[in-house]
Amino acid sequence: MRSQDLIISKSNDSIQCKITKLKKNNIYFVFKNNQQYQSTLIPLTEIVSYEYNFDEENRIPKEKIPGYIEYSKVRISLQGGYSYQIGKINDEGSQELREYLEKLRPGYHFGGDFTYYFAESFGVGVKYQQFRTSTDFTNVVFFEAINNGPVNRLLKDDISISFIGALLSARLYNKAKLNAFFFNTSIGYMTYSNNAIYEDAIKLKGNTLGFASDIGYDIGIADNLSLGFQLSTFFGQLSKLETDNGTSQRSIDIARNEGGGLGRFDLSIGLRFNL
Repeated sequence: MRSQDLIISKSNDSIQCKITKLKKNNIYFVFKNNQQYQSTLIPLTEIVSYEYNFDEENRIPKEKIPGYIEYSKVRISLQGGYSYQIGKINDEGSQELREYLEKLRPGYHFGGDFTYYFAESFGVGVKYQQFRTSTDFTNVVFFEAINNGPVNRLLKDDISISFIGALLSARLYNKAKLNAFFFNTSIGYMTYSNNAIYEDAIKLKGNTLGFASDIGYDIGIADNLSLGFQLSTFFGQLSKLETDNGTSQRSIDIARNEGGGLGRFDLSIGLRFNL
């Protein structure tokens, strides 16, 4: 609903209306006539004065204003794409081991958001995104004191990192409300899982507080449907891992300078359903 404005003409008419546009020579407005809303204009030369928000009680429905476009209150996004981890790699170990760990940096992701906009530009919701990466190498050199020197080991990592959390969103439409820039920030829960082989099979799990942010652009391609492009960042720091080799379990503390960082960039493309 929109408060009514007041136009006073030189013929001493008082017109209660909603002013929609003011141009050099004319003033455009919507008014109610015999239970019908009509739009028209009057030359500025015929006006004595005008006042915005003259009547706060008797309002004109916003959908009756020409050019009004209702904004989408619900945005459901589904996306996937390329990811790259930016966490620290421990400098200890052989060159082959460091090269192996570098191969675990790139991966892929998939996920989705649900956002409810309580105003055109601001909303809240939930976010879920999962990152996957894996690699293996059959001839990595380790230096082990128990074997008096280097030994070759089979290595395999199959890593998944999930994020779920609350989301705060800001949105900026273009004039036609077909396309939109958006920025999201999230705080939530990150989980780390690795089905690994370090000569023997072992499972590693951990969790931590996580943070995420997104910036992107949605392009309308059909009614209530957009194609979206998005750049996201994720941050988290593991302080402990739980390991299970099938016969025993134990906890491993991770110092910040020893790794454990879950930071990464995600470059996404996906569909947005605007309801």
